[in-house]
Amino acid sequence: MLAAAPLTDSAGCPFVWRLGEVSSTLDAAQALMAAGHLGPWESLQAVRQRNGRGQLRRQWLSPAGNIYATLRLPASEPFRGTEATPALSLMLAAAFAQWGLAVRVKWPNDLVVEKDGEARKIAGILMEERGGILSAGIGINVVWRPEPAALRAGAAMPAACLTEIWPGGAGRCPGAERLWPLLVKSLYSAYSSRRSPMIRCHEAVSRHLLWQGRQVVIEDGEERVSGILAGLHPDGGARLLCGDGERIFYSGSLRLPDDNHKGVLHGQQELC
Repeated sequence: MLAAAPLTDSAGCPFVWRLGEVSSTLDAAQALMAAGHLGPWESLQAVRQRNGRGQLRRQWLSPAGNIYATLRLPASEPFRGTEATPALSLMLAAAFAQWGLAVRVKWPNDLVVEKDGEARKIAGILMEERGGILSAGIGINVVWRPEPAALRAGAAMPAACLTEIWPGGAGRCPGAERLWPLLVKSLYSAYSSRRSPMIRCHEAVSRHLLWQGRQVVIEDGEERVSGILAGLHPDGGARLLCGDGERIFYSGSLRLPDDNHKGVLHGQQELC
């Protein structure tokens, strides 16, 4: 039997269902929805996951202390098509800005920060649609991050956790149980007031898109294409300026040509 306690913020935060250990929050959220719970903008948060998953069903290590949550999204723009993942990523980056954190979006679904002159991943988003309902599985490193040896060799970006980079020091960083409702409230407020930074908003993309204006490589299956990251298409695709013109990508792995992530967050050239 699913045991959970629904929580609500008196200032208007949607319900947050809290569980202890689950297989994955995406699967547990499906059980809640099958029982008639978890409406749009409501979410489920777990202390830990046994079988957390990321892109391509890769394992997402999930010890206690970090945020592991699934958020049900409304069936309305910008969550109706291919723009859903980049749009939510931009909204989360903007939400972190309220605490003075310069968070960037590594297209299409990762959030990164700078630590020691290096871009490091702090969060990932995995979208799943079942029965016409779109849910976002969100993992955020709050107090723990995987060590380099646990990451995919030659492919994964180094990781960081919020307590390492929080303004004012680790003691000022909210814990996972407090931080997640604050983020949900910020997302919901921005969406409700139409202040959410949609990907078609040039200002939001310029502020939060990692490596915009830089030479990058996108690997999609066996295809490997190099070009200048010019921004995002209104439908969420990455705009790559190549030798033969502009190409739009909707999936793939984005990286720098030399796999060197150092210094990429300072003085980014932005295309207008």
